[in-house]
Amino acid sequence: MRARITEKVTFGRIANLPDVFNEWIREQGYGEGFRMGVGVNSGTLSAEHVDLSTGMLRLKLTQSVSGPLANSTGAEIRSKQLFGYGTYVWVARAASTSATPHGAGSAVSGTVTDVFNFINDSETEIDFEYQGQSPATLEMTNYSTVSHNRSSSTTVPGADSSFHEYKFVWSAGKIEFYVDGTLVSTHTEHIPSAPAAVLINLWGTNSTSFGGVASPGSTSYLYVSTFSYTASR
Repeated sequence: MRARITEKVTFGRIANLPDVFNEWIREQGYGEGFRMGVGVNSGTLSAEHVDLSTGMLRLKLTQSVSGPLANSTGAEIRSKQLFGYGTYVWVARAASTSATPHGAGSAVSGTVTDVFNFINDSETEIDFEYQGQSPATLEMTNYSTVSHNRSSSTTVPGADSSFHEYKFVWSAGKIEFYVDGTLVSTHTEHIPSAPAAVLINLWGTNSTSFGGVASPGSTSYLYVSTFSYTASR
């Protein structure tokens, strides 16, 4: 499917979930672009952890631990439409314990925030990602296959306590990554080409490395107020 020239979703202006999900899929169980077991962890996605009750998109993650095993229930939405080269913009507050978009709360270990595109086991994947154990480090990664990727990072203080604009511009020869309008990284290796779905997810880990050790009993929330796409001309 060819993307329209422009596509913008302002979640706070959408009256109810069915209107959103004419265009997006709420994943249930195991979704695209989601790793269910990082560390000693059983991870799933729940459609019930997606809501618009706060005036914007809110994704929820809960975690519990039984013996050595963490059980993480996160959330993901995926666009039904596929998008190619162009400009992708999300306005988001990375995962925190705040149950409201502008309330007090902070990141906890064992969480991963992702806004990205994805298709066919990372034939195309371009990520903005935060790990809960290092909440001020934004990781930017692109894949043309699972084994062919390029990654960089930058510091974004307060990503878990305030909203920021995350933008990448994807073209045939490079990907430019921006935070709040400032160019922070440019990738020119392993640039994918296949049109891909847009995803937003929040999921759990239980690892001493990636994502961090689970935080049992905690509830984390990811907020996204808008997403927009403009095709390259």
